[in-house]
Amino acid sequence: MDRIEYFSIIAGEMGEIFTLLGLLTCIPLLVIPVFGEWHLFFAMALVPVIFLLLGRLMVRIHPRTGESRLSIVLAAVALVWFSSAAVGAIPFALGAGMPVTDSLFEAMSGWTCTGLTMIVIPETMPSTLLFWRTFMQWIGGIGMVAFTISILSRSSLTGARFFRLEEESEAFIPNLISIGRQMGPVYLALTGAALAVILLSGVPPWDAVNLAMTAISTGGFSIHAAGISYYQNPLLEYLLVPVMLAGSLPFMIYYFLFRKRQLSPLLHSSQARLLLVLVAAGTLIVGLDLLTITGSELEPAIRHALFMTVSALTTTGFQNVSLQLWASVSMILLMILMTIGGSSGSASGGIKLYRVLLGYRGVIWWLKRIFVSPRILVPFHWEGRDVPNAVAENEVRNNMLVITLYLLTGAVAMIVALHFSTVFFESSTVLFEVVSAMSSGGITTGFVSPQMHEVLKWLFIVLMWAGRLEIVPVIVLAMGLANIAFPDDTGHLAEVPAEKTREKAPAAPAPAAPGEPDESAWVRDLLAGSDVDLRVFEAVFRIAVEISREGREGKPVGTAFIVGDSPEVLARSRQLILNPFEGHPREARMIENPDLSENIKEFALLDGAFVVSGNGIIEAAGRYITIDTSGVRIPKGLGTRHGSVAGITLATQAVGLVVSQSGGRISVFRNGRMVKQFATL
Repeated sequence: MDRIEYFSIIAGEMGEIFTLLGLLTCIPLLVIPVFGEWHLFFAMALVPVIFLLLGRLMVRIHPRTGESRLSIVLAAVALVWFSSAAVGAIPFALGAGMPVTDSLFEAMSGWTCTGLTMIVIPETMPSTLLFWRTFMQWIGGIGMVAFTISILSRSSLTGARFFRLEEESEAFIPNLISIGRQMGPVYLALTGAALAVILLSGVPPWDAVNLAMTAISTGGFSIHAAGISYYQNPLLEYLLVPVMLAGSLPFMIYYFLFRKRQLSPLLHSSQARLLLVLVAAGTLIVGLDLLTITGSELEPAIRHALFMTVSALTTTGFQNVSLQLWASVSMILLMILMTIGGSSGSASGGIKLYRVLLGYRGVIWWLKRIFVSPRILVPFHWEGRDVPNAVAENEVRNNMLVITLYLLTGAVAMIVALHFSTVFFESSTVLFEVVSAMSSGGITTGFVSPQMHEVLKWLFIVLMWAGRLEIVPVIVLAMGLANIAFPDDTGHLAEVPAEKTREKAPAAPAPAAPGEPDESAWVRDLLAGSDVDLRVFEAVFRIAVEISREGREGKPVGTAFIVGDSPEVLARSRQLILNPFEGHPREARMIENPDLSENIKEFALLDGAFVVSGNGIIEAAGRYITIDTSGVRIPKGLGTRHGSVAGITLATQAVGLVVSQSGGRISVFRNGRMVKQFATL
């Protein structure tokens, strides 16, 4: 299957996103009559119209069944974000006459909640366009919350229960949409609370609305050129601190607090604790710098240190002071805080506190293993539990890869920025702006301006886009567009050469990653002559991979699935325990039902095998195969479970899958022989 066919699988879901954006972007049209700016109606109305047309067009694409591979999904997410910025640039180009590149820069800064701007004096812009900037950041904030929660909910390390919501889908983009809808009321409530808090400072209601939306989304756009300094209101600065912190905490905390009435996620959140520790440490260090180096008075030093520390760490980007007056060491500290960013599952940017914590634990874990005997198993502790080493290795490796890509991207961007800078700036200043763009921070020293070289503007557009999506989705999209993506078998599990059996297994590519349509020759040969539907086989294979990789309760699990020819299989087996699936409605026993996944993994702890009909109905679990296995030959080193499955597939037209309890392997059997074996770890 080529990329266009894979893309068609998720076109409908992308259409839903564009349709939702089309409806939401009608809201800024209400600002036009308030300020009498009717000349902007056409430019502003084009935005929802284009989104709705895009949504309608993509929904009409004939959808294929199944879930597309992760690379296609991540590329689609990157494409949605860039498309949103491109459409969002229209009002600036048509309504304000800004150059196309500047308009795209402004829109990308909005959708990515960065806050860097090409508008030197916002007071000269129509109020409708200023609100449009605010609104883009507000929508981008909840979009990023949905994206990061959806990513975390699929992590083998986070245990995803904390990140599971009602109505959650196993498919990525439908799940992203579902999370956005469920978090919407929470987001609205937080925005309303932020507005109420900000109004206490005495700022005008119009200013308060814009500040509340950009603060809770950690966006940082201001409707005044001087930013927060314009108000000369210390109370406002103090009140904005908790609002910015609220936007950078994991939004699942608010979900459990408001919807579930549970306080434990807040009390046990390691990200929340680290956030507060960094705020305290940053405020103390910057405050001392302001007192001892720049000679500030005590109260302004404390206020400026607290405000800028929180603004940098939460990547909000509000400024209440000119950084040109600060010492270089203070700016470096702010740069480090922006790089770290807020919590995963929040509206903040940066590397994220979750990755910092996981990276730290991973380094300590690796160091511990260096100083002990290779025969000693050093457990990996995470969130109060021991994680299987195979899972920990995979998660820590992926985490460090993202951090490495982030740092490498920043280094390359700095070199390019220095080469194309037309005005002399110190390298530390250029690096600060690069980090600010990549982390969605938005704090500026004056390097970013309309006078920048055109190449630099496009560089910062890409940095804001890639940094907001944590690099990987944009790289995947770029590789796909450049036609240098890896061959289709990159998403496949590694095939382990099996020892010779009585017949040579058909040579063929490995199966696709779980959930992906697989029409390769070996799968067709495997299922030929059986009553097993392709989608059923893929669903069973996906669950087998998850069991192999994740285990259960921190321990490896071995189990077996017998798929197809279920009457004959049941006749040649017996129950070891009461059948947990007996008596349940047919629709509640479908292997493709994502709600059953956790139950199947729990029952995998039981002895015996699962029996699944060819059309996907789970007939039994804990089934003992009573069959003579003397006529089968399996590779050396495999146990009785493999022999039993080989035997039942010889006596029936069933297909067998065995998950090894050790070694992280899945073996596929048909006609009494092993057809394939795959490494999953």
